Amino acid sequence: SIIADPKFRDPLHRDFRLPPDSPAISIGFRPFDSTEAGVYGDPGWIRKAKEVKYPPVELPPPPPSR
Repeated sequence: SIIADPKFRDPLHRDFRLPPDSPAISIGFRPFDSTEAGVYGDPGWIRKAKEVKYPPVELPPPPPSR
């Protein structure tokens, strides 16, 4: 286990793709197509998932430059 910045491409604009040099890649995480993730199957479940209200995302400030 490591603690490191995953180096998301542009999290402020919801681009959470990982670059090839991401520490997540180095420990074996395999990127996947996020358009294939989510709720599927029964229309009632799909509708419920779309009704969920999420709190706003508050990102921490970027680390200081060195």
